[in-house]
Amino acid sequence: MKLTFSVVVNNESLVVNVSDVLMQDEYEQITAILFENRDAFILCFSLGNRQSFENISKKWNDGPYKTVDFPPHVIWDPRHYSPNAPLILVGCKSDAKRVVTEDEGKEAAKVLNATYFECSAVNGRNVKAIFEEAVRAVLESEASKSKKKKKKCNIQ
Repeated sequence: MKLTFSVVVNNESLVVNVSDVLMQDEYEQITAILFENRDAFILCFSLGNRQSFENISKKWNDGPYKTVDFPPHVIWDPRHYSPNAPLILVGCKSDAKRVVTEDEGKEAAKVLNATYFECSAVNGRNVKAIFEEAVRAVLESEASKSKKKKKKCNIQ
């Protein structure tokens, strides 16, 4: 799935491209291609599903929670492909029954050097804030690298 929309940040118009990818082994080649040249990554898990939370860390070859040995050619860490891209870890379905605590989410984000959010698509809590943070982080990163203004933001 791909979504494109425009936002205005600091009086500058910016086109945001959001690509959604399934983090499953059978999609590894497509995932690697999509990870290249991304400006930011948003990794999501369900707060109501412990396996969903654990899968985030299992997919990181160099991650602290590594529990699965992937073949050497499979590198799931998106920052392998875009090393300076900001990472946002998102616990979804905050409106429903949860099995993953906010503290666990925050700790995982800290270990992964990511910003942490919890959101609900049902009531809209933090959905907009997540994308605003991604764009803000990209713009701050770009500003520190050069004076050239960015007109497009690619989020995976």
